[in-house]
Amino acid sequence: MFTKKSNGLTITVGEEDLVFSSPKEFEFALLGRTGLPASNFARLSESTETALLKEIDGIRQTEQRFVDVLSQSMEDPAVISRFMKNLDISSVSQDYEWRTVFGAVNALDDNHLQYKKAAHIKYMQYLTNRQEVIKRIYTSRVQARGGLMEKSADNKRPEDEFKETAIFDLTTLAGTDKKDAEFSRLPKGETIEITLEPNEPVEVMLAKHRFSLIADGEIQFIRKAGDRCRLHPGKNIVGRDSSNDVIIDENLRDVSRKHLIIETEGNNLIRLTDISSMGTFVPPEYLDITGI
Repeated sequence: MFTKKSNGLTITVGEEDLVFSSPKEFEFALLGRTGLPASNFARLSESTETALLKEIDGIRQTEQRFVDVLSQSMEDPAVISRFMKNLDISSVSQDYEWRTVFGAVNALDDNHLQYKKAAHIKYMQYLTNRQEVIKRIYTSRVQARGGLMEKSADNKRPEDEFKETAIFDLTTLAGTDKKDAEFSRLPKGETIEITLEPNEPVEVMLAKHRFSLIADGEIQFIRKAGDRCRLHPGKNIVGRDSSNDVIIDENLRDVSRKHLIIETEGNNLIRLTDISSMGTFVPPEYLDITGI
């Protein structure tokens, strides 16, 4: 558990006491827990395709709950604390002792919300990475047998085909396009800062859909040619929800209702925070993480 000491917070993991002097230091320490343990690869490689799809579906549902809470926390930071108090700890992965981490931060009071937010964000990144690994395993299986479903056409249920389409058509970035390969995904819940050059658009992808940001006397979000939305000073929410500052076409179903936060400062400085399920992508040269 965590204890407060004069030189920082201490978390006990197994028999080891780890001391953190700041939320940033704690966040950095959790970075090593966002990948998938090597021991899991063998189990996943031996799983059936049905089992892989089921696990992906479960991860997506859990991830969506965390995404929704993170989105709400932009207006009400304490919502993360309330979420953790009501979280069934058995639903948290045992990889990297995540249950111990959640139990520890949950015991903290609301004066340490940044520690809770760091754990929340890093666990979301773990879920995203886990899902991506399983998708790659599944996709390689399908490609190895010519793209055919594991079940025969006679036995395949309509919901099986729908489930596969929903999971992969909505979450897979168009990675075969050479230009798309030049984009990097924002770490979920973390903020990057970009200084826009005057009249030089910067492309951003919401899921697999391209948009642009430009500083033209004022900072604007370009939905398509001739369709520009002025961003107001401070935080702007981008997504399909009708209450957002920038509303994206409702037909783009893989764009989240609340997908991206764009915070503007002055005439050319923006800060981007991804709060989506399907991801936000920018050219890799902008991927300099500034903090949670």
